[in-house]
Amino acid sequence: MHGHWKSRWIFFMQLLLAATIAACAAALLYRYAQYGQSGATACLPPKETDVSFMPQTNDGEEASPDASQMIRVLIKSQDFASDFHDKVVLSCKKGCVITDQSGVHSKKLPGESWQITGTELGAGDTLCIEGVNGAKLALESIVRESGVPQYHGKLYLTGNKEGITVVNEVPLEQYLYSVVSSEMPSSYPAEALKAQAVCARTYARNCIQNNRGKQPCDLDDSVSFQVYNNQQLTKASKKAVQETAGVILPLEEIQYYSTSGLTEKRSDLGDEASFRDFLDTTPDPTAQYGSAWIRWSVTVPVASVTENLEQARKSGTLTAQPLDPAQTAPCDDAQQTLSIEASKREGNGQLTLLTLTCAGYRYSIEGEYMIRKILGSPKVSISLQDGSVTDGMSLLPSAFFIIENQDGGSLSIRGCGYGHGNGMSQCGAAQMAAEGLDYTAILKYYYGVAPIHQSETADRECGL
Repeated sequence: MHGHWKSRWIFFMQLLLAATIAACAAALLYRYAQYGQSGATACLPPKETDVSFMPQTNDGEEASPDASQMIRVLIKSQDFASDFHDKVVLSCKKGCVITDQSGVHSKKLPGESWQITGTELGAGDTLCIEGVNGAKLALESIVRESGVPQYHGKLYLTGNKEGITVVNEVPLEQYLYSVVSSEMPSSYPAEALKAQAVCARTYARNCIQNNRGKQPCDLDDSVSFQVYNNQQLTKASKKAVQETAGVILPLEEIQYYSTSGLTEKRSDLGDEASFRDFLDTTPDPTAQYGSAWIRWSVTVPVASVTENLEQARKSGTLTAQPLDPAQTAPCDDAQQTLSIEASKREGNGQLTLLTLTCAGYRYSIEGEYMIRKILGSPKVSISLQDGSVTDGMSLLPSAFFIIENQDGGSLSIRGCGYGHGNGMSQCGAAQMAAEGLDYTAILKYYYGVAPIHQSETADRECGL
């Protein structure tokens, strides 16, 4: 009797094991089937079972195969203009190995440049490129602010009908080295750089966890996520990452920005009169680590605003509502009269709803980003508090502003701060660090919670 039940039990376990293997295989097949799609999802990550695809550190030693310690970054084209590259040119000082999907290897000599175009790499075909002994790969076909960017880890090139997608798979901590140096000046105090490192690690970790393999890229290297490898890695940025290793904020969403206009922690600036009075005060020139963006002004042509409105309407981003139901033609004439009203401010003074009327049509511009985009123009010059001038900005510096007046064909705008205004002010963090606060105090001030080691998060998730 016992032998009969034992046999049935073994048979049942064999069936269960077979079903589990089949389910896992189906999941993997489904996962890899997605990589042939166009767009950012066309990037092909490594095959977990292929030892030759094991991530490596910059000194050639194998890194942890734990997927949570790796991040996949979509490298955008020149000027971050597109997800796709017309061509890719690579080199490596120590030489590199190129592996195709069938496992065939080819080698390039040290310093030898290698080029492939979008027409040469078939749709859905992927190549893996890795430097010898983990050496960095130079992506010579693009230039970032510090010159030709170089990447640790591996680069995956995937063919698409739109061009080639380039994905950098790299250990998370190495990724952070080049995020911190690109997001915050390395001349800032060490504790501010540490605060930035914790913010960047938390953001990246959240992207990895939110993705969970659903898309082959966790994020890209532009301001849409975190700027990566735009500035050269520095000893200061690397040290900040190393000295905060594993430290994160226990938050599912985290943001940071450049410069506050001293509006953080304020809740009394929600009406126009109060915010105007606030802007009229002269801030301490040393506030926000001496950032000139603490106050700014700009004159924007009405013609550029109406042009932005029309482009947004045609793209479907904005909808024009006629004041007269019988009217059918929106504002196409860039010389049409424009009226503008600040319709809603948050308590900290940020403008979140702007109403514009042009040629009998009303546009409701919601959200700080869209407001900055509609009123921004790369053709105008922005005057800063220290008397300097900058231009070429397609967005207004922030949505913390007032419209001083509208004189015929232009708008005079005066504001404060640089960035979206949510989370940590990087210049504010630098000021606090200069005054002697450590990174823990800085983060607690801006986010209301103290940083923890990510192992504590794992303990919480396990109920320990």
